[in-house]
Amino acid sequence: TPTTFFSTSLTLTLTLTLTLTLTLTLTLTLTLTLTLTLTLTLTLTLTLPLLEGRLPERYLASWETLCEAYVRSIEFEIAMDDLAKIRLLFKRFVRDYESLYYQQDHRRMQVCPSSIHMLLHLADCIEQLGPAWVFWAFPMEHMCGMVVPKARSMSELNASLANTVFIGENLKQFEFVRLVSKDFNAFLKPPDSSRAFIIKVPKGWFVSPEMELTLSTMPHRLLVQMLETLVGSRIDPQALPKKVKAYKRFQLSRGRDMVGSQASQKRSDRTRASNIILYIQETHARHEVFFSEVLIFARPCYERQQYPLAYVRCYLRTCSAPARTVLHCGFKTDWWFA
Repeated sequence: TPTTFFSTSLTLTLTLTLTLTLTLTLTLTLTLTLTLTLTLTLTLTLTLPLLEGRLPERYLASWETLCEAYVRSIEFEIAMDDLAKIRLLFKRFVRDYESLYYQQDHRRMQVCPSSIHMLLHLADCIEQLGPAWVFWAFPMEHMCGMVVPKARSMSELNASLANTVFIGENLKQFEFVRLVSKDFNAFLKPPDSSRAFIIKVPKGWFVSPEMELTLSTMPHRLLVQMLETLVGSRIDPQALPKKVKAYKRFQLSRGRDMVGSQASQKRSDRTRASNIILYIQETHARHEVFFSEVLIFARPCYERQQYPLAYVRCYLRTCSAPARTVLHCGFKTDWWFA
């Protein structure tokens, strides 16, 4: 009937659009570098429970195969048996993809981008180069986010980029010249007080401005638990003030990056969010890669002792459906040492 035909066509159109959008987002370069971000992790883990019951089972099963393959590919350690499983999963996905979407019809060639074929070589790439974290494109994408806004000229792109980088580096050197040259110091603006490194701790500096933050019930309870672990004894929650000194940014020592918080992010930022961090944790006698989001940096004080901490939201993988082999995503908030 017309109604059934329209419903079937709409379902197929939505399925094709969703799969193509998510697949093209995961496009691999010719070097097969995995660009794995928090957005990718959330996409893989959240789509299964969201789409279950909304897509036909065969389409959902195909997407689940790809999700499981990617989750296995970004593990910190990959055994040879796991590599064989990854290779098998990608082959299964490509075979199912061709059956579901291409259907041996030349008029459907537009649904077969080169990235689908590249998935077949991903296991070989991991076998030759190691796990994905060894060669993924985080540093290069961060650099591209810095370089792209510097290229202003369409006709003289290389010269424009080179001049902007050269001028930017000279401006950085002025900060050092300021300390020894009165001539430069006379016309340069004073240093930005909002970015001063004001509190030194073992792993870096808290960056001004400093503000006073009143913790709500949940962060305060977690802070009590954290400090009990650090001091090795019970703490009366009433004895721990809810007001703490807080900061939006933290500068890592030894020339490393400045880490932002949720409070420091701006909508106009075109580069990667500076408050998303990757950490490696040993679970079940193996190392695994996880992501978390820094909400705020703080220096709570207890018995005249100050503790440099960061309040973070950790994104975890937890099994929520026995029938599904891919791990779904959850999160928890906690305090970490800064």
